Amino acid sequence: MGKDPAFLWYPNDWNGGTAGWTFEEKGAYMELLMMQFNRGHMTTRMIAHTVGQLWDTLQVKFKQDENGLWYNVRLELEQERRRNFVNSRRNNISGENQHTKSRSHDHAYDKTYEPEMTGHMVNENVNENIDNVTLKKEASKILFDEFWKAYPKKRSKGEAEKAWKALKPNKELVAKMLEKLAQAKTCHDWLKDGGQFIPYPASWIRAEGWKDEYGAEAQPAQIDIQIPSDYQLPSGFKHVDFTREEYQSVRNS
Repeated sequence: MGKDPAFLWYPNDWNGGTAGWTFEEKGAYMELLMMQFNRGHMTTRMIAHTVGQLWDTLQVKFKQDENGLWYNVRLELEQERRRNFVNSRRNNISGENQHTKSRSHDHAYDKTYEPEMTGHMVNENVNENIDNVTLKKEASKILFDEFWKAYPKKRSKGEAEKAWKALKPNKELVAKMLEKLAQAKTCHDWLKDGGQFIPYPASWIRAEGWKDEYGAEAQPAQIDIQIPSDYQLPSGFKHVDFTREEYQSVRNS
């Protein structure tokens, strides 16, 4: 059987995802989607030849696979959904699905109405559930990648991914986490000693670090002490960077 020539299209998702783009940018985006649909994951050269400098705008809609090829995640998922649907219909026609297999031993079972009766259940329930799980996993990975990119200490990524999967954060929570990370990266505790005291990302996730306060901490006030010009530093001192108490102590000695 030839390649399936169709996949589901969601106008509202398209309008929302391309809001603010020019007609030229939308057209270029469509060209890339159709090229992926027909030819699979794309090289940077293929993309540059097709859309040129518009790629600077469109690149946010694509990811790279392990071979460095570009693809749109949503399109790939929709193609997979379509393949699952077509296969389920084919299995229904041949009488092969999870309902008929369990009854294959019963020769008296009447299959006359089974394709019509079970097809809807297979298509709408089984495939929908599988696709929803796939979509959620991919969305979770994308959100984790955003977190990992923002987190300043990139250590023990595997543990961080485990903590992330256990947390199962939604988009709103991830936005809150990124906001708090932006604050944390400017606070004194995270800046001192080259970031030595920044927790590992897995620890930060498990401790719900986004609930902490990261206000800028007050720095020690600089005290301008007027040292008499004729004052001689005691032996062993090479600078006059004293606190007021230290200065008085040295002067009185």
